[in-house]
Amino acid sequence: MGAVRNEYAGDMEMDEYYAAYEYPDTTNNSGYEPGIIPDPRLPLASPQNEAEEVILPDDSLADTDLHDHDLIDSVMYIYFGSSSRADGGAGKQVLIAGAVISLVAQFLSLVTALRRLRSNPRDAATFIFINIELSLSASNLIFIVGIQATGEQQWCESVAVLLHYLHLVACAWLFSVAVLAYRRLTEGPSPSGQRLHCTLAWLLPATLVLVCYALNPQGYETHHYCWMSVVRGMLLSYMIPVASLILGNTIIVMMGLRILSRGDFTHKVCLLEHTSTSEEVLRKSLRSSAMLLPLFAVVWFLGVLALENPSTLVFPILFAITNSFLNWFLYICSSLLLPPILLLSEESLESKICDSEPLISSDNTPSPVRLVTATCNGGELLELRLDSISTISS
Repeated sequence: MGAVRNEYAGDMEMDEYYAAYEYPDTTNNSGYEPGIIPDPRLPLASPQNEAEEVILPDDSLADTDLHDHDLIDSVMYIYFGSSSRADGGAGKQVLIAGAVISLVAQFLSLVTALRRLRSNPRDAATFIFINIELSLSASNLIFIVGIQATGEQQWCESVAVLLHYLHLVACAWLFSVAVLAYRRLTEGPSPSGQRLHCTLAWLLPATLVLVCYALNPQGYETHHYCWMSVVRGMLLSYMIPVASLILGNTIIVMMGLRILSRGDFTHKVCLLEHTSTSEEVLRKSLRSSAMLLPLFAVVWFLGVLALENPSTLVFPILFAITNSFLNWFLYICSSLLLPPILLLSEESLESKICDSEPLISSDNTPSPVRLVTATCNGGELLELRLDSISTISS
């Protein structure tokens, strides 16, 4: 009987203990909150354990409130990581695969350009082609290695700024292809100012990057990837310089095609070696140079969109296709963009006479004969006076 009373008394104590938590105290008219009765069976937490704060990583499944993750979130974490935006999943793999395929084409193009440079070290076209491939391969390699280096914000920002600079350098050298073709039509096969052109192509993009960073330092993404941010603005860093170069490139190509269509033979005959097929090659070279810069601008923009939207595979696939097409086109059609017919030595140009047929005066008088010939250097006319020759017969 005593055991029953003790059990009943224990139940009464438990009811009184939980009453303060689940039910309001109707008998409390003092205006103060009811006191909390501690459970004597629970161990008391030491002050040292209460002061310690457990710092969990961002990708941890253990949340403090146990309400942020459910079964579906756990499965998504196992397959795709902590965040599909930060990791990229399959989209990141497509980006890396496309960049690697393009890197192979860039390496082969560099080997081809170096072999051409050995045969003709002073060729401006091969020099431009080497600088194009150097800037493209450097930007592609940094894109593969450092695009996901988001561990340190300062390092990630440096990678984004360097990528911006290398992309602008590549745009400048692609613009140089059309400039060289036009100058060879107007100035001759060996235009001057190659060192100045190289200096401007490498230094002007650096100045533009510094201006963009000073005006918009938040224009680079450093949390999810290391590149430009579409949300924070790409007007000054991308749209204005690229659109200006595309417009100038189109104008230069149209002027060059106009020279070919008008038949201005001041320098064209010497360059084309009296063949209509060579004229067609040069026309194709100008048209191809008009396509390169807009295509590279599309590759640039698709790369940023693919990183900004990693949940879909559309932009990564488009980036991989366009990037691979651009670089393999440069490798396969390098002779079309920079045709070997333009690689004429100075000695051959000096000894070559475009029109060697003499124009002999029809006068019957024994006066000195005039021979008029046209040279390759600017179409100058040379007048030769020959004295009459008399023979004495026995």
